Amino acid sequence: MNIFYFSGTKLPSQNAQSIHAMKMAQAFSKTEHDVTLFAGGVNNAASDDIFNIYDTEQIFKLYLSSHFNMPLVSDAKRLLTFAGKIARVGKPDLVYGHNPLELALLSPRNTPIVFEAHCLPSLPSHNWAFSKLLKQKNLHAIVVVSDVLKQAFLKKYSEIEPEDIFVAHDGADLIRHIRSSDNEVNILRGKTGALNIGYTGSLAPGKGIALITRIAKIRPEYNFHIIGGKKKHVQKLETKNTLKNLHFYGYRDHAEIPSYLETFDITVAPYQHRALIKTGHNMSRWISPMKVFEYMAAQKPIICSDLPTIHEILKHEHNALLLPASDEHKWGEAIDMIKDNPEEGQRLARNAYENLKDKYTWDKRAQAITDLCFHKHQSPRLSKAL
Repeated sequence: MNIFYFSGTKLPSQNAQSIHAMKMAQAFSKTEHDVTLFAGGVNNAASDDIFNIYDTEQIFKLYLSSHFNMPLVSDAKRLLTFAGKIARVGKPDLVYGHNPLELALLSPRNTPIVFEAHCLPSLPSHNWAFSKLLKQKNLHAIVVVSDVLKQAFLKKYSEIEPEDIFVAHDGADLIRHIRSSDNEVNILRGKTGALNIGYTGSLAPGKGIALITRIAKIRPEYNFHIIGGKKKHVQKLETKNTLKNLHFYGYRDHAEIPSYLETFDITVAPYQHRALIKTGHNMSRWISPMKVFEYMAAQKPIICSDLPTIHEILKHEHNALLLPASDEHKWGEAIDMIKDNPEEGQRLARNAYENLKDKYTWDKRAQAITDLCFHKHQSPRLSKAL
């Protein structure tokens, strides 16, 4: 099957969606499909560099448009560039993507469309485009990353039936590709011999950096490491930081993350009840956190905030410890418990890894979605839509 995959993001980029798109394009390709991934290009980055940054095999085509700092100009240029590419290469068997505007405007007539959503459409242009998609006969399915998000779609859009929406949580690679010669991690900062607690990901509001800071303050005997974040955010936090056991490393390419995870004793995902995206909307109720799956793949004990959507993936005292999102004392106690009972930490990590292997690899996700596409190809489009 020939798949056009519209990523809805720029490459390379620090956002999680860029990782998601590259990993899914690779996974779709492994199911023996011919995949072309469309994305916005940044700083004339070469395709070879992008594949290396995301530690993906060059088994799919990557088509990049020029990117400008003016959003409206960049969006228009991207759409025109993609339209020209599609006109030259011909009609695919399936159009898959995250950006409803790209799907609505660029999908060839009568080609099956599958829309993947990580949140409800919120931008005016995306609301218009999604409404247009719902009226098209070739919208075959909607994929979402959590059951909570599925329920939100069903509540908002009466023309959608439960069987029209497929839940596929995010994932991670089962095998960790650690290229020590290319991505060698420097010795972690902090006290030698101390327990190393690690976080990887964004420093945006709602990700829990303030909670990590409070935990570090009441547990000075442990090292806390934060990998990720935009340069301006890292500089701001480092300027404010007075703790000798809290260390910021800044952004690292995705291919380097497994090497950092390898050095941690415990991983933390301190999501807060409000995690805002650029549009100002709260994402915490819908998330399928990619970092959690990467922690599972690393076979490290996980301590995570106890949010409703997390229950779809993690179970308290089975494959993680789930704690109140704002209580640093309970988090400190949980870290103490794992330190004092290493066999318990190993049990949690082992269970998490087995759960990942059984349900949450990128390859399994791609296969499930591919099976869905074949099934929907034989059946009518969205059940109630006109």
